[in-house]
Amino acid sequence: MTETFRVDYDARGRPPCDMFIGRSDEIGRLEKALLPAESGNEKTRIFVIHGLGGMGKSQLAAKYADMFQKRYSAVFWVDGSTKEKYQQQVAELAFRITGAERCEYQLDSLFEHVIAWFRKHANDNWLLIVDNVDRDSGEESSRAYDLYQLLPLTSHGSILITTRDFRLTKKFQSSNVLHLKELNWEDSMELLLKRSEWQGPVQGTVLTVNCF
Repeated sequence: MTETFRVDYDARGRPPCDMFIGRSDEIGRLEKALLPAESGNEKTRIFVIHGLGGMGKSQLAAKYADMFQKRYSAVFWVDGSTKEKYQQQVAELAFRITGAERCEYQLDSLFEHVIAWFRKHANDNWLLIVDNVDRDSGEESSRAYDLYQLLPLTSHGSILITTRDFRLTKKFQSSNVLHLKELNWEDSMELLLKRSEWQGPVQGTVLTVNCF
């Protein structure tokens, strides 16, 4: 019997992106770096979105997942803010993968089983998003850890990481790192007007701002 690796897409756990505006060039870079290639791959595709808090790193990752989830057999979103959260959420992917009811489990054992699932040769079309990896092992902090050592690195698959920590980006090729900047003026105005439910044109709009 042929093993299937398809897991239904589930947007729960990731930030909403219904207010997403612009970033077409950035989406293009993610698409080029992370979409499964028609030819065989020799290693896992990894891309890092780096930027200050509030730049929209997580929203960009979520938008990419929404736009291209049909191109992957499985898309997973996990919290990478601490080693404990990362390992726990990766381990709990086992329940989505198998469809089994949640139950008590041994963290280390289940984590390794999920990593082994990612590495199966025929399972070559998944996307793992690791959000908020903001404490690299080079930092003196109790929350710092070496994410790279815990990733399911193999000959296939795609991994997207978001981080505020510039040091983490040094572990990856510069061509696979996006330093996210603020939106341009037009996109910023469009986002502001969308949030305020403005129905008129963006061009020439005058805003009144109350200062306290």
